[in-house]
Amino acid sequence: MRLAEYRKWPMCWSLTYIMPVYNLFVMSVENKIRDATCRVDSRGSQLGSAFWVDSNLLLTAAHVVEASPDETVSIRTVDGESFQADIVKKDVNTDQNSGSDLALLEADVPPEDYEVLPMNTEIPSIGTEVLWSGYARLVGEPKIDRQRFGWGRVASTEYGEGEGSFFEVDGLFNPSHSGGPVIDNASGNVVGVVSASAGGFGDVEQKWTEQITQLQELFKLQSSSDGMLFRTYEYEDPGRGIQAKTVFQSMGLNVDSDVDDDGNIHLQINTEEIPLAAGKIQAELAKLLLDTSQATFQMGVGIASGGSFLKEFIR
Repeated sequence: MRLAEYRKWPMCWSLTYIMPVYNLFVMSVENKIRDATCRVDSRGSQLGSAFWVDSNLLLTAAHVVEASPDETVSIRTVDGESFQADIVKKDVNTDQNSGSDLALLEADVPPEDYEVLPMNTEIPSIGTEVLWSGYARLVGEPKIDRQRFGWGRVASTEYGEGEGSFFEVDGLFNPSHSGGPVIDNASGNVVGVVSASAGGFGDVEQKWTEQITQLQELFKLQSSSDGMLFRTYEYEDPGRGIQAKTVFQSMGLNVDSDVDDDGNIHLQINTEEIPLAAGKIQAELAKLLLDTSQATFQMGVGIASGGSFLKEFIR
């Protein structure tokens, strides 16, 4: 009896020991992506993202550095260290020039600590889970001061007629995600570079600003509309960052909400300072939230440049 119990004990011990080791492996991959991804600036303007592909080379999107008036850009690491990098190669993708939208940067004095991400040479198959990282600017944010991750699946392996191989992802690429790495979730290898969003992120911001301006006029409020969209963006649930609470707070309204047994949401809005009936306010705000959230989900897909052209480009 004692022998049987003794033999069972090491087996159970070994199984419970494996789990934290696996979790540490996953965490280490995310940390490597975070350490490899940098912010690209030019003359004080924040342009986008880039990541290390060699000891002194970074890869980014060509349209990111195309906005720079100089042939050099400033690179800022996740630790806050800054240095200069030369634009040594770029291949823009426009209506007049079908390119890969890739650019190669060479650091003058690379930092001591950085991570080089391994790269795949094949376009990921449809349905492949991917994640991406970058210094994404959310609508209303005045500056980019931290990295943000996103994730989704490969929706199509073809897009446009660029020289590089483009593929589509059913996730949201925010402004300044451009130039960041797209990673195969299973292998941890780079499979693409964030290039664009089909649909236009700016259309959502414009739609939001127009509607919130109309509401402000309706309510005779003077609060700014900056930052109301995606201020409480939750990356555990990508794409669902529009929350009623943010709208109310940004407009200066005091709101309480409750959910009854039937699942109906009841809002109590402080109407003493608003010359409109509470029902009218609720209807207008509900319409605003619905229209804007629909526009967000209809933005389309993220476009990334990938495939064998990635490695060929950095040679």
